[in-house]
Amino acid sequence: MKYLNSLFIGMTVLLSASAFADGTSLGTSLSLKTDTSGTPSFGAAYTYGDDPDGSNYLLSLSANSTSPQMYRWNFYLASTGSYLLDWSSAHSTSLAVIQVKISDASLVSKLLVGQKKLNGKPELYFVLADENNTPVYNVSISELCASNPENFKNLTDNKGCDQF
Repeated sequence: MKYLNSLFIGMTVLLSASAFADGTSLGTSLSLKTDTSGTPSFGAAYTYGDDPDGSNYLLSLSANSTSPQMYRWNFYLASTGSYLLDWSSAHSTSLAVIQVKISDASLVSKLLVGQKKLNGKPELYFVLADENNTPVYNVSISELCASNPENFKNLTDNKGCDQF
């Protein structure tokens, strides 16, 4: 039964496209690889505040793709309707294995707050765009936090991903 529930949740996330009332489109939901129990293949690890390692947010995702095509990446906050970074070719990744790192304390703080849902709605999205900065794929980090909190590793004080 757990497998069927995970499959249903995964299918719902996979088939939905993210568009907002203001017309902003984040592309289509990126299909992530899953393990045998249906859990998406991803992880987030982070430190913040007075942690000796400083503020860092590392996100790893495994997509159901082996495409060598490169995409630009960014984070989108739904409540402000804005991206956290300027689009840049320096922030590029392929779909097969995605690993991104943010080390700016102010941005890490926004990511941590955005991980949880805001008023029951997803707040934080990881977005992949083409060379023209047009969103192609997205992953709702807020949905992943809600459905798979064990994949988020708070290395500073062990709070859950929705406790900021």
